[in-house]
Order: sequence, then structure tokens, then C-alpha cells
Amino acid sequence: MNLFYILFPLIILFIQESKQELLPKEYFPLAVGNQWYYIGDNEKVQKRNTYYRQMYDYSESRQVVSEVDIRGEKFFLIVYKRLDPFDGKIFKIDSAYFAYRGTKIIKIPASKMLDSSAVITYMDFSIELNKPIRFSRNDIIYEQVLRTEGDSIITSYSSLRGGLDSGAQFSLKKGIGLFSHSTFIGGTYQLIRFVLK
Repeated sequence: MNLFYILFPLIILFIQESKQELLPKEYFPLAVGNQWYYIGDNEKVQKRNTYYRQMYDYSESRQVVSEVDIRGEKFFLIVYKRLDPFDGKIFKIDSAYFAYRGTKIIKIPASKMLDSSAVITYMDFSIELNKPIRFSRNDIIYEQVLRTEGDSIITSYSSLRGGLDSGAQFSLKKGIGLFSHSTFIGGTYQLIRFVLK
């Protein structure tokens, strides 16, 4: 009987940790061929893109284009593209590798894939909700807080500690992935459609 009282809490803890480790996959599905399309609500984007809306219904896209092993971990390369508001051409703006690591989604900029110090935490589901945390990246102090909307959307707010005009946020929706993202300078981009493989 005493063994039961010792093992039962450990089993419950193990189940809770296992559930937490499933969250990254539930909120950020990674598979080659997954695609997300966004529309910007920035006033400048809307005005400039009026003509090109007839050709494209989006102003930014992200696509998982490949899977690669980096130092024994499985990463997925996501390419970011944007609609040029002046000539209507689609151009690549960025790319990065993403992977799951326990309760975290980690990210490496594509240009630094061989640099082990370039790994950053994109989202950590073990962070206590509504409680700001501070972290350092490249000797700069940032502050981040996670909030939820129901049980399907989780949003990360981050800002440069004490900095002005430095806020950024992104929301992940369960079963979909990146639902919206914004920066103070770049405006907000909202998901309009997606394809999951």
C-alpha cells in the first residue's frame, strides 16, 4: 500500500509532462508541404496592394520545404515569402529551421544552421501563463509573456526590456500553426488559409 502512495504522484507527474511535450506538435505542425498564407492589415500594405489583390489573396506565405538532420535532431526548413507591393512579384524574405525539443519549439536562422549558438527558443510551453519572464539574446535583455484565448490559441508577447517600439507577438492555434504575427514596425499579418500534409 505504501508503494502505491509513492508511485501514484510520480505517474501523474509523468503523464502531465508527456502531455506538455505534445503541445509543440499540436500548436505548430511541421511536415514537408505545410503552407500558411497571411494578409497584412498594415494600412500601407492595404493601400499598395489593392491592384495585386486581384491576382493574389495574400501578402505573405510560409511553407515547409524540406526536412534535415542537424546535429542528430530533425529540423524542418520554413521559407517565408512576401508579395512586393510595387510590382506584384513574390520574393523570399527569410528562412529558418524549426524543431521540437521537449516542451519547446526551437528555431535556427537558415544562414546560421551550422552555428550551435544560434539556436533560439521560439516557444516554450512550460512557461507559466501570464507571468513575464526575462531572457538574454546577444547581450540584449528581452521580456516575454504567454497568454491564452480559450484552449486553442496561445500568444507570445515579447519586447526589448525598457525599449520603445520594440514589441512583437505571434499566436499559435491548435491544429493549425502560426495564426497571426506582428511587429511594431511591420504591422500585423493574419492567417487566411493553410494546407497541412
